[in-house]
Amino acid sequence: MDEDILQDFLVEAGELYENLNEQLVELEHNPLDASLLNAIFRSFHTIKGGAGFIGVTPLIELCHRAENLFDKIRNGERQYSSENADVILQAYDSVGVMLHSLQLGERVLEDVDPVLLAALDAAVKGTEMPVSAVAPASAASVKLKLPDGVDMDADISDEEFEALLNQRDQLITHEPTTKPVATTSPTAVPAGLDPDGEISEAEFEAMLASLNAGKTAQESALDAARAVGVLPTPSAVVEEVVAPVAKLPAPVKPNKLMNKPSEEVESTVRVDTKRLDEIMNLVGELVLVRNRLLNLRSTLQNEEIAAAVANLDHVTMDLQASVMKTRMQPVKKVFGRFPRVIRDLARKLGKEIDLEMLGEETDLDKNLVEALADPLVHLVRNAVDHGVEMPEDRIKAGKPRIGKLVLAAQQEGDHILLTITDDGKGMDAALLRRKAVEKGLVDEVTAAQLDDKAAFDLILLPGFSTKTEITDVSGRGVGMDVVKSTITKLNGGIDIYSVMGEGTRFNIRVPLTLAILPTLMVGIGAFNYAIPLTAVQEIFDYDAAQTNKIDGRMMVRLRVRSIPLYFMREWLSPSTHGGDLDHSKVVIVNVGMAVIGLIVDHVRGQEEVVIKPLGTKLQGAKGYAGATITGDGRIALILDLPGMMSRF
Repeated sequence: MDEDILQDFLVEAGELYENLNEQLVELEHNPLDASLLNAIFRSFHTIKGGAGFIGVTPLIELCHRAENLFDKIRNGERQYSSENADVILQAYDSVGVMLHSLQLGERVLEDVDPVLLAALDAAVKGTEMPVSAVAPASAASVKLKLPDGVDMDADISDEEFEALLNQRDQLITHEPTTKPVATTSPTAVPAGLDPDGEISEAEFEAMLASLNAGKTAQESALDAARAVGVLPTPSAVVEEVVAPVAKLPAPVKPNKLMNKPSEEVESTVRVDTKRLDEIMNLVGELVLVRNRLLNLRSTLQNEEIAAAVANLDHVTMDLQASVMKTRMQPVKKVFGRFPRVIRDLARKLGKEIDLEMLGEETDLDKNLVEALADPLVHLVRNAVDHGVEMPEDRIKAGKPRIGKLVLAAQQEGDHILLTITDDGKGMDAALLRRKAVEKGLVDEVTAAQLDDKAAFDLILLPGFSTKTEITDVSGRGVGMDVVKSTITKLNGGIDIYSVMGEGTRFNIRVPLTLAILPTLMVGIGAFNYAIPLTAVQEIFDYDAAQTNKIDGRMMVRLRVRSIPLYFMREWLSPSTHGGDLDHSKVVIVNVGMAVIGLIVDHVRGQEEVVIKPLGTKLQGAKGYAGATITGDGRIALILDLPGMMSRF
């Protein structure tokens, strides 16, 4: 198969596949939505057409059966019941596996599971048999001859479709197939085709004309075959085709769920992500040069140079923003999987949940989109399993029978705020404290001192679980700690808010990109260090009179709570220990679930830095996330606060 055509097919099929995920789940809530039914039907039809053009038979067979079922549903002959939805969703999953295999370079796909095909056939006939209850289809089924001139848009039977596949195989291979198809000369080369295997000029012109007319790849191939005499023209079989075509519903107006116009596809260019990463790295180097020039501008005292540097500063900022946009993807890439996740899990647990998604078009760096997928899945599953109550319990509590889960995303400055909110039973802070003590995660004295906000954070500890029984959904005490560690690695933070009987909300803040990091530059001894700005809460002057020791630890009183203090000199620059602290600063930061104060010698200010990995000999050192070059041309180490705290 032609690799360029295959890649174009994979791009189009991938977009259709992503849309189908949301459409199929939404259809279960609105089974009579005609525009939604037509959009799903067209998606399967388009994927089938593209697969037919490149000769992927298993994908054709599967999409054809799904298409048949939706044709029955949109004509009112079948209902989109939960049983039919289960079968269709399994077919959808199989389509995804095939597309993924093609993306990985496989060119010969395994046949579709005959049990699944039989289940789809049963659904078309109205028996609605579950996949697990259907016996495998017989491989010795008889294929009938395709009536001459049948149009692909007509309501053809499965046997007619199989025969069409055989004729397509003859067009591609010029060899007779093993399936019984009636032809005048099985070994002869069809008229109009080159004996050496290349398409003729007439066939090519027919294909080109059909494509320009807006027809699908499969329709174009059929037109080409008719042009060279392999298949009869539609005019010869008008009487046979009119009746099936009359059954098709009138065209409907396209909506937001339908395919995008071809003009949008033609205006885009595919670029390898490695090339985007290279460009981003070069922009990062330019940012470092810009920072250096900005620092030199004040010492040169030259107006022309100052003006040129200012202009370079603006251009660099615009270039940085533009390159970042090329790496951006909508959060919908992550949110799109959750309708199916929630649907399947709620069905398994016997719960009823409505999902609302807000801010799906909010853009995020592609690396963050990929990294956030697993943490958000854990949070959503946690909300469905632990948060939303059973329907009968919700009714007793005076709530609607159907629970509500809201996923939202919005940009806040140079960060993205993601929220997962449920209207479930909320969290009991007293229960969380008791469970943490029972599992040995905290002692009784510490647990008693925790306020409700800190008690909610206990669920993020490794090994914490309120479940008494282990299931395949939860109970092992893993999952939420993975969420916390992943968000921390992304230089982000997570906050939990909950009210008993009303629900729970998780707030996640992550930077727009990982390539360029906003930091607070601090000085300790003769060296500069960068602290991720997302962890910094506030800064104030060090005052020894406001400190005291508790259990041997230096503490400072900050409004209503005591914050432990750490002298950065003791760890980062021991040779300067014992120096003057009169002009020192206290930087209050979040480290995991703790809030601590770091005593530094100087605060240089905010600076965007480009993260550079440490050398191989330093990569295992705890407390360092990387290095960068500051505006004055010196090297500064970027601190990894959780790793640093493990060394104190």
